[in-house]
Amino acid sequence: MSRPIWAHVNNCMQVFSGVKHAVNEQHVTLTSSRIERDNDDTHKVFQYIEQLNVLERDSNFRNAVTEVTYGKDLNQEMAEEVGSKIVSEMAKKIVTEFSSSKSKQVKPMKSVNVVSLKEDTFIIEPGILFQHLLFCAQTSGFNLKEVLCYELCTHPASLFDKCGHMREAGKSQLARYICEQLEVAGCTTKQAEAVADVTIVAEGVASAQKYPTAVIVYDIKQIREKLGEEVYSHMIFAHAMLGCDTTSKPFRFGKSDTIKLLNKNEIFKENAAVFKSVGKTEEEIQAAGHVAMDSLCSGCTGETLDEIRLRMFTPKATKSTSQVKPEVLPPTKDASALHSLRVYHQVQQ
Repeated sequence: MSRPIWAHVNNCMQVFSGVKHAVNEQHVTLTSSRIERDNDDTHKVFQYIEQLNVLERDSNFRNAVTEVTYGKDLNQEMAEEVGSKIVSEMAKKIVTEFSSSKSKQVKPMKSVNVVSLKEDTFIIEPGILFQHLLFCAQTSGFNLKEVLCYELCTHPASLFDKCGHMREAGKSQLARYICEQLEVAGCTTKQAEAVADVTIVAEGVASAQKYPTAVIVYDIKQIREKLGEEVYSHMIFAHAMLGCDTTSKPFRFGKSDTIKLLNKNEIFKENAAVFKSVGKTEEEIQAAGHVAMDSLCSGCTGETLDEIRLRMFTPKATKSTSQVKPEVLPPTKDASALHSLRVYHQVQQ
């Protein structure tokens, strides 16, 4: 919101002083077209906010868009005070030994799942909701296979954590797999467990004391040769399918799983090619995504995601001494369809 305002202030100062500011590619925010677009966007935001009654008096936190009420247990308006208290507790303590419990941290709206019924607000724990819905379905005589076609959760638990955030990708697993392939080829590798820069310098110095050393983070050409041209051509799909900045990571799987499938599963490879093709329809993308997710979840030939969910749930429910967590099951067909669209968009970018 501040950028359009200050661009306008900058323009007024130029008019007042009679000094013209030259604009280059590094100052695109000062072009007349950009200023006009920013002003239009600002007016649209204001018009939208006016319809939400955000100034209505209410002692509880309320999402202006969804109108969900969160109750009084949140304290995001006290972020500065809470942060200052945590910093003061860190004084004269070793960083590696200091930890702050969640109860002392800010509790924002996005940290809880809630539902409002009339004047009451209830916080929802996805795992408990999953168990309750399963119990109700089984005691009411519903078909378990049909019931498991739904997430039975506030969100797809295999793709998002209990707060609704995308599950982050395990990039270290991909690096570990690449290291294994390079070592098979006779290369000595060292994977950083924490800060990579420190490990690179430390290993480089230690190696240089024994023999001439050149530090190379990754030799892309060598990796490409070892993976093979066909597998290498699907690397962006492998990256997006198992989580990146714009896609979720399916629970239990790591980056190396897709690379292994590209090496040995022709069906997976054929459907991966769909994501490289321009102009595919939503139906084609979702169909290819379903097959790819089936293969990833070790589905049998012709077995759907919903059938895999049932097959995986049954032994866990009968043999496990603890409750079955919703995230251990594959995503439903609908969740996989939306995930596939996000993956396709990422690959095409």
